Amino acid sequence: MSCEDITVRFGALTAVSGVSLRFPQGGIHAVVGQNGAGKTTLARTLAGLQFQDRGAVEINGIPVPPGNQRAARDAGVDMVHQHASVVPNLTVAEALELWVPRSAVGVYRRRSIEQRWSSYLLNHDITVDVRRRIRDLPVEIVQSIEIARSNPGPGGLLILDEPTSVLAPGQIESLFDQLRATAAAGVTVIVVLHKLAEVRRAADTVSVLRNGRLVLKPTPVESVDDMSLSELIVGTEQRPSLRPATFVATGDALVAERLQTTGSGNDAPLRDLSLAVKAGEIVGVAGVAGNGQHTLVEVLAGLRRPTAGHVTMFGADITQASASERRSSGLRVVPFDRNVDGVSRDLPLWQNVTTWEADRYRRWPRLPFLAINRMRRAARDRLKRFGVTYSSIEQPAKSLSGGNLQRLILAREIPNAAALIAAHPTRGLDIGGTRSVWESLSNLATAQVPVLVFSSDLEEIMDNSHRVVVMRGGRITGEFHPPFSRSDLGRAMTGAFS
Repeated sequence: MSCEDITVRFGALTAVSGVSLRFPQGGIHAVVGQNGAGKTTLARTLAGLQFQDRGAVEINGIPVPPGNQRAARDAGVDMVHQHASVVPNLTVAEALELWVPRSAVGVYRRRSIEQRWSSYLLNHDITVDVRRRIRDLPVEIVQSIEIARSNPGPGGLLILDEPTSVLAPGQIESLFDQLRATAAAGVTVIVVLHKLAEVRRAADTVSVLRNGRLVLKPTPVESVDDMSLSELIVGTEQRPSLRPATFVATGDALVAERLQTTGSGNDAPLRDLSLAVKAGEIVGVAGVAGNGQHTLVEVLAGLRRPTAGHVTMFGADITQASASERRSSGLRVVPFDRNVDGVSRDLPLWQNVTTWEADRYRRWPRLPFLAINRMRRAARDRLKRFGVTYSSIEQPAKSLSGGNLQRLILAREIPNAAALIAAHPTRGLDIGGTRSVWESLSNLATAQVPVLVFSSDLEEIMDNSHRVVVMRGGRITGEFHPPFSRSDLGRAMTGAFS
């Protein structure tokens, strides 16, 4: 597989500039770089999904016409996207069957395709009812299904754009095992990653993009150290943990008491769950996906009513308060799925940032007239503060890369937060962006804001949390304090303690 002098422009913006890569058949190659460095654009170009302004792509000596996905697939290229590309209204079995190329019209037998795909997914360690609709599944399960369905065959090219961003630690290891087996079968694997530890665990070679240019050609992973990679990516060294050494225990600020719910999709219902976060405390929530994390966030955010139990914030009972009322009280939420729950994808950037607090921009208190230019200026200031890369404040949110979309949500939620619930706040962010997020959360804690963080990245929450709790089966099954033990956390997550 090779590409020569790939250049892609979007108007005045050059997303990829003169990139040339060449890989031998087989092996796993990692592409790393900051958000906006051009990684996804390059991946889409290789997969025939993006026209290049200059350059050529070849698979096994076969030229792939620019922007021709069919030709790319015929040449043996398959891609797993950062965001789900399966049709949400289809069942799992239907979505997988739709992906299979057909040379002739066949007879559609629902039972047979459900049996076939159920067995297929079980062989990939994915347990899901294939009769369920894609839209009803957690984002982690959808991503796992997309990874499982991709199979370019020997001599082909498999591209994965940040496949680990929604997977739990055990699932990540299973994915890497699957990629190694795929590469051993003669498939060249290109995987876009952000975490250097994952690069080392998964990849044979690594290259770095910065500002659309190739600053490190494919290099054996063992021949380059983390500091050098970090400097190539962001131009600075990684900092140590940003967790405040101490916090002032001024009392429980955000409290869930004996919560119970009914089931929700593939997520476990809450079962007599109690959890308290003190003012100025960062509490990390660990757990394998599907153990009630989504349900707990929905209950705390006011998107779902518990069947029993109470939620209080700074002593006030908010169990029956709406999501809007909770936001008015200062509760802010970074949701699990940024595309579905985090933004309105068709609205411009400035509306996504400031419409949530439109009352602050009224020209006159009693009249429904907004100071639109003030809203635009405020949005620009926040997006700049959080390092969002964009062309125009008027462009729709869906035009942003995944990492920049995550930064937009953080720019909206973190300022003015009296209490913060953050689900995977660093998902899709590069090293510099991740560091900046944890610095912001640390500053909130210093200002006595309670912070509750849900993450599948154990190293991240151990490095930055004052306390870590583990969820399993809709309950809190463990509580841990520094110094944290990864093995103890892992046993609590899998039930080895019980």
